[in-house]
This record gives sequence, structure tokens and C-alpha cells, in this order.
Amino acid sequence: MEAQLHSLGRQHPARLSTLGNLAVLYRDQGRLDEAEAILVEVLEGKAHTLGAEHYDTLSTTNDLAALFEIKQEFDRAEQLYEKALSGQRRTLGPDHRSTIGTLANLAILYDYQGRTGEAEATFREVLSRQRRVLGETHKDTIESVSNLGLFHFFHEDYEEAARLLGETLELQERAAPEDTFAIGLHLYNLANAQRQLGHRDEAESLYERAQITLEGNLEPDHPLILANLEQQIDLQRELGNESKLAQLEARMAESNGD
Repeated sequence: MEAQLHSLGRQHPARLSTLGNLAVLYRDQGRLDEAEAILVEVLEGKAHTLGAEHYDTLSTTNDLAALFEIKQEFDRAEQLYEKALSGQRRTLGPDHRSTIGTLANLAILYDYQGRTGEAEATFREVLSRQRRVLGETHKDTIESVSNLGLFHFFHEDYEEAARLLGETLELQERAAPEDTFAIGLHLYNLANAQRQLGHRDEAESLYERAQITLEGNLEPDHPLILANLEQQIDLQRELGNESKLAQLEARMAESNGD
């Protein structure tokens, strides 16, 4: 880093790129204040050398907003997301993938802030644009259908959650049937929604499909496999099925290495 500073100068793109990578490392290590200080320097450098609305500058603006979101400094995060979004709409257009990505980040932030109506409207705008621009089976579109379904699940609108999570599963199976992790995850999410609706037989079948799908591709102690087993155990306990309950508890013990 010091060598780059002396040979290239403080605001050289190569040095700013290296600093950006260091900020990501610090963020992942939980050193959030250090990551923030570096990202602020990177953003100022890019704004000075590239311009305030250059693609890379706006991308770093988005990164700094995401860091403030992690730090639960939601007002600061919102200001920067809005700034990035405004610049992306002007320079890239409202349907560019990066613009839509920033809009999706805002939807999540609104939900964290308890602004449920704005969050749902923004999630739906994201999905509408992705369907039109990318198509139904693009991975970004499928992820957004899932996100909207989970949004309704966590806000206890289980009917709409089940509809959207069922659509997610159908789209994933059409688009990438080889992605067994994604299919297993979507089966698990849909099972949870069906269980909340009281559709226990449907939930049981979905949990079993998820288990078969996941066990062939993940280690037995993978968190998703354990979560799926835990839900099955709870369901069989509700149903009073002692035989299945014993089998599942034995599998859970084996997965945990007991």
C-alpha cells in the first residue's frame, strides 16, 4: 500500500482499487469503522479523479451505503442509496441492472426501517423492471420473486408468501434444474409458508423433497440441512407421529455428530 502511495499517488485508480478491496476485508472481519474510513477515502478519490457520476464512483457510493446499513445507521444509508440511485438513473437509465440493484437495496432498507408500504412497492417495482428487461427466468428476477415472497412471509401474509414462493420454485426448476442448492432452499421456504397456512401434508412433502435434494450435494451438518430437519421434527411432533419423529431425531443426531 505504501509503495503504491509513493509510486502512483494517493488518488491513482490502482491504489483506490486496492483500498476498496481492503475495505471489503475489514467489513467481513467486522472492523466496520476502519472499513468506513477507507471507503470514504475511496469515494472522495473516485469523485475527484473520475467524477461524481462515474459508474465506479456510484458503485462505491452504493458500497458505503450498504456499510452504513450493516452499522444500522439507516438515515445515512438511505441518503447514499438515494444519491447512487439518482446518478445511476441519469447516467445508466432506470432499467440498467446496477440501477435496479440499488433500488432493491432501498427496498430492503425501507423494510428494516419499518416502512412496510414503501418497501413492498419498491420490491414490486424491482420485480416489474427485471421481468421486463431480464425475463422471467433470469437469476435476478427469480431472486426478486423469492425476496418478495419472504417479505410477505415475515410480515405474516402467508397466502401471498406461499403463492410467490411457489412461483419462485417453479421458475428455478425451469431456469436451472441443476442448481440443487437453490431448489432445496426454495422447497424449504415454501414448506415453511405452507406449514404456517396449516397445510401440514403439503409442508411435510416439501420438507422431504428439500431433504432429498440437499443431502445429495451438501455436508450433513450444513445449516440448511439442519434447519430443514429441525422443521420436520417440529412438524412430526405436532402430528404426533412417533415413528417418523424418532427417525428424524436420529438423523439430526447423526448430522450433528452425536
